[in-house]
Amino acid sequence: MQIPQGIRGHVFELMALIKFVEKYWTDDIAYKDGYESQEKAYAELGTAINGLCTAFDDLVETHKKDHMLTGNVSDEAKAGYFAWCEARQHMVRPNTQYIEGLHFQYARRATEHLRLRMGEGASISWAAAICAFYLAVTSTVEKYVTSWSYSIVDQFPLEIPDL
Repeated sequence: MQIPQGIRGHVFELMALIKFVEKYWTDDIAYKDGYESQEKAYAELGTAINGLCTAFDDLVETHKKDHMLTGNVSDEAKAGYFAWCEARQHMVRPNTQYIEGLHFQYARRATEHLRLRMGEGASISWAAAICAFYLAVTSTVEKYVTSWSYSIVDQFPLEIPDL
């Protein structure tokens, strides 16, 4: 799937969120009831990731339809989309702050590319998916994980959208 230029920043948001939750599979995490809790946590986190990826697919497909970028794309549609992207280029405000952690680096990279503004196209659905993902991860960690030496809020790589 090719991601249109106007929403490439959202690709890095998705990457940041997946990298953020990866620690529950790769790091040495203590679960409340051992293996049983670990299995439940993995299942719930997997469901959260699936929901996030589905929402991202919907974002891409909706954006493509909104800009007539599906099927055989006409030269007129390509030119219109290019102009739309160029007109928005001034809105890209890269975050220059460096924070350790690959999930934060992906989030920073998101600011270097075009993204939808809140209220445009499928942006509200994407924002709702980010909120749902945050709540699912928080709930899962609180239910099943005993030792986590950081606050999820401090480690969450994106700003929680205000819906």
